[in-house]
Amino acid sequence: RFRSLPVYNDEADPLVGWSKPQVWRADVTYAAMVVKVIKQHQDLLLGNPNSTINYTLLSNDNAFLSYHPHPFTQRTLTARFQVNNTHPPHVQLIRKPVLTVMGLLALLGDTQVLAQVLTSGGEHSDTLGVLASSHRPAVLGGSDSWQTAVLVYNSDDNSTSNHTDEVTVSLKGLAEQKGLVYVTYYMDNNVTNPYQLWQNMGCPDYPTAEQFRNIRNVEDPRVDGPFKVPAGDTLTLKAKLPVPSILLVHICAQPRAGPDQVNGVRFTGITEGQVLILWSDYCVASKCIKTFEVEFSTDKQKFRRINVKDTIFTSYVYSPVDQEVGGLYRVRAVDYWGRPGPYSLPERFSKTE
Repeated sequence: RFRSLPVYNDEADPLVGWSKPQVWRADVTYAAMVVKVIKQHQDLLLGNPNSTINYTLLSNDNAFLSYHPHPFTQRTLTARFQVNNTHPPHVQLIRKPVLTVMGLLALLGDTQVLAQVLTSGGEHSDTLGVLASSHRPAVLGGSDSWQTAVLVYNSDDNSTSNHTDEVTVSLKGLAEQKGLVYVTYYMDNNVTNPYQLWQNMGCPDYPTAEQFRNIRNVEDPRVDGPFKVPAGDTLTLKAKLPVPSILLVHICAQPRAGPDQVNGVRFTGITEGQVLILWSDYCVASKCIKTFEVEFSTDKQKFRRINVKDTIFTSYVYSPVDQEVGGLYRVRAVDYWGRPGPYSLPERFSKTE
C-alpha cells in the first residue's frame, strides 16, 4: 500500500551531530564516504528492479556553516572563516573535498549501466566501489553528445590507511561511438586537501589573502586529458588508489557544435580587493567542458583571463595582489576539443557593491 509513497531521506549522514568536529569530515575521507553512500542507495533501492520503495531524495544534511575553531572538521560543504581583523570583518568560504566531489557526481549521466569490482581472485572488494552511467542527447546536432562516466572510489568509511590498491578500469561497448575523448578527475588526501595545507600554515584563525589564494589552489581534483580514446570497443586504464581516493573517467563523443553561452554572471563582494564571481551553465548544454574562462577588463576594450587554472566549477574568487577588482567581467565555456562558446554578456562590478 505504500509503494507509491515517495520516501525522502534528508538525514543520510553517517554520524549524528553536525557540529561535532571530526578530522575525517575535513578531507577526501568524507567525500569518498558520501560517494559510497550514494552508490549503496543507488544499487539497493533505485537501481534494483525488485525494490518496492519509491526512493525520491537522498541528502547528507551538510549544508551548515562551520564556526571557530573548527572551520573544516564539522559536517559542512565549505570551511567558513570569520575574519575579524579587517574593517569591516568579513567571511571567507573554502570548498571542501565533499563539495568538490559533488561537482564530479554532476558529470554522471542519467542512465545507470552495469559496473562491478572484482579482485584478482574473483572476489568482491570491501573498500572499492564503482558507479557507472551513460547519457544520450535528446536532440542531435547541438552542443550535447553521447557520454559515459565511471566513478571509482576507495573508501573504508571514516578510516584512512597507507594501503593502496592497483586498479584496472575497463570500459566496454565504445566501438559504435566516433570521435571519443576521455578526461580523468582524481582526488586523494595529497592532491585535494585544503585542510592539510591550512594545518601546514599553522592553522591561522585569520589567513592572509595570499594564504587564502594558496588554499583555494588545492580545492580542485587533479585533471588529466582530454586524450583520444584508442580505436576499438574497450578503453583500459590503470590507476593506484589509496584509502581514501576517488577517480572519475569521463568519455565524450564530439558534438557538432561547441558549447552554448554562459549566462547569469553576478557578484558577491567579499572584502576590500576581493570578489566572488558566479555564473550559470544552464544554457551551455554540455557536460564535456574543459574549463570556464573568466576574463576581466577595466576599460571595456581589452579583456584578460584571470583564472589561470582550469575549472569546471561555476564560481571563482578574484583576489589580485593589487586589489583592483572594479571593472567588467565575462565568462565563456571551452569544451574538451578546445572550442570556446560565446562569451556571457559583460557585467560590471563596482568596489562599492
